[in-house]
Amino acid sequence: MKKNKILMAFLLTALLVLSMTGCKGKTPEGSSEGEVSSEAESESSETKEESSSEAESSSEASSEPESSEEPESSEEPESSEESSEEPTPAGERSYTNEGLVLYIPEEYQDLVIVYTESTDEDGYGTLFTVVEKASMEAALADGYEEDHGIGMLFSIERVSEEEAQDIVNDNIPGFEPFALDLRGLWYVLRTPTDVRLYRSTNEEMIEASQLFGEMNAWAHAIPDIFVEDNADIMTRETLEPEKDAKADPYEVLSEDPFEGTWVCGRAAMEIAKISSVYKVQIIWGDSAAKVFEWDYTLEYDEAEGNLTGSGTKAEIEYNEDGGIKSEIVTEDQFVTIALNDDNNMTWNDWMEDAGADMEFEYSAFPGETPTAEQIADEYVNRIVEEANIAEVAVEVLQFAYKYQLWQVDTKQLKTNVQVVLNSLSDDERGTFDYRFDEILNLLNATFDNWAIAQDDYEAEGLEDVINGLRRSPLARKDWYRLRGATMPANN
Repeated sequence: MKKNKILMAFLLTALLVLSMTGCKGKTPEGSSEGEVSSEAESESSETKEESSSEAESSSEASSEPESSEEPESSEEPESSEESSEEPTPAGERSYTNEGLVLYIPEEYQDLVIVYTESTDEDGYGTLFTVVEKASMEAALADGYEEDHGIGMLFSIERVSEEEAQDIVNDNIPGFEPFALDLRGLWYVLRTPTDVRLYRSTNEEMIEASQLFGEMNAWAHAIPDIFVEDNADIMTRETLEPEKDAKADPYEVLSEDPFEGTWVCGRAAMEIAKISSVYKVQIIWGDSAAKVFEWDYTLEYDEAEGNLTGSGTKAEIEYNEDGGIKSEIVTEDQFVTIALNDDNNMTWNDWMEDAGADMEFEYSAFPGETPTAEQIADEYVNRIVEEANIAEVAVEVLQFAYKYQLWQVDTKQLKTNVQVVLNSLSDDERGTFDYRFDEILNLLNATFDNWAIAQDDYEAEGLEDVINGLRRSPLARKDWYRLRGATMPANN
């Protein structure tokens, strides 16, 4: 039963935050330091005595009920008191830890719990963790143990410059180095990479979702707010990836080392694995009005470890309005595509040797899975609202290509699509199902049988818009991923 509630909580509220991949680094959930404050205020830890049955609150704002449980034994911390050194802006409540102040806006001060923790001897560790109080209370009422991760909005951590640079180099989701203090220590905002809202019933989940989304927006704005409130101690700073911190395609790509976008000067290469073959497109701009385009269907050669096959070469000239003026196509272009020792892609064109001495560097890195809200606004609602099938088919394909769906988390994508479809009314769902089937047939024909689909786009003046997308191997795979994520939910 508990597992079902947790799963439903995550499914129904995924639209509130960006879904990301897993993250690494110190987490606040496992820490035993810092107690839950009553009425969203922090309490001081007191030395546990055998005969003691209650602990007194040390918050400035008195009238908190006394705790019914004894705190764990610890030395008296500096960090669990509300600020008495900094003037508190009207309506806000402040918390201090190691000379730093965190203000909670009036509208949230009774809705959150603020944990303060002790850092190590070098000053590294978590300073503040803020969670939504109602999520914690609902989880405790359902029999779960207290966990800082339930309802978590954000934490502020302090790390070394080396660790901050590693976070940026590795592009770790959910970690944002945002400030540097006078001692040279970096401050990192940590936000969850999954949904932490919890309620006991689906109805309560839906009712709480909007407010929880607003609180998450506040959490992501904390870097600027926190630096401004502690300007005498720190400055707002960011780090750039080190120049030699170059992503390895074998680590970046989740499915295949060849797939992705590769660039060399004015030439760009897209590779996507479709079923058992590879679709490859190389576009080389000769001028603003003229490009050369190679389109290949290749197979993997296990003995050589490369891709080989044939395709076509097109010399395309464009009008001033972007339409195709002329196109000369040459058949039977033979090619070998391979990764060299530097993990760059090489192009051996047997007919013209066009790729001689060229090395294509990897340039497409994993994006974030679109949230349920983005899926609703840019995909599902457009199908429900737009009756012109050719027009909405273009928008659907643009949506899939924009978010690089070929490389996002497939399970999360399916979950987010399901959340949106489940939120539709019966009439909206009926409209979506009917129009999606039409879009499905049109886009499948767009990639697999252009002669059938072409007239539909021409009639709406959309042929030039769709042409670039239909020839892109990755756009094709993006559509297949979106199609796969939608069809199980649609049946």
